Amino acid sequence: MKRLLVVGIILVLLFGGIGVVSAAPFTNGGFESPLVTNGAGWDIFPDGFSGLDWDVQWANDPAIFDGNPRPDPANAELQTSGLLGFDAQEGDQYAELDTDWDGPVNTISGEPANVTLSQNIDTVMGATYRITYYQRCRTEDTHVPCHLLFEWTGGAPETTDAGTGAWEIKSFDRLATGSLTTISFTGAEEADSYGALLDNVTITMTSEPNIPVPEFPTMALPATLIIGFIGAILFIRSTKEY
Repeated sequence: MKRLLVVGIILVLLFGGIGVVSAAPFTNGGFESPLVTNGAGWDIFPDGFSGLDWDVQWANDPAIFDGNPRPDPANAELQTSGLLGFDAQEGDQYAELDTDWDGPVNTISGEPANVTLSQNIDTVMGATYRITYYQRCRTEDTHVPCHLLFEWTGGAPETTDAGTGAWEIKSFDRLATGSLTTISFTGAEEADSYGALLDNVTITMTSEPNIPVPEFPTMALPATLIIGFIGAILFIRSTKEY
């Protein structure tokens, strides 16, 4: 019984790593965190703010505006349902990609504040993922349609646009070219603190990588598997009771 248990453990260890995949740990696609508590109905949160989960970088806009230096680090801007006369597409909050330098105190107006929001996520190399998100413009935005740039490591960049009428869904299928993938969204409008709105970003694995199933017996079996079988046989022979 003891030697059968040991053999079983050996086989479990050998087979346990074959064909295992993991899901991408993508978070805060609905921008529900951090919670906007400012009475203005919107607020800014600097890169690295607890719970934001998105990296925030300025999108190469001028660092000085009307004599005011651009803040460092960059700010994400989150808004709440009803602020601009419509609801978030999902939950109670959404993001704007042409953000703000000083937030609701609003001593600066019209500043260049396009940002890139990005996350580095674990992916399964060779798997296909479907990325969906919702986009729309501010109701008072003079740049209609409004544009944003979507990027995925190893995939073609996509510039998408939307109007002021309703949230519009965008969807793309992308192949994971490695175990770590960066997904990002960048404001692609004239940078004046009025930009594209983004909500309800989701990432779903739609197909796993093609892993060839080895035939038995064949030399195509992994060397470790063959060695494991030989080791199991030798173990049984060495412990056989007469």
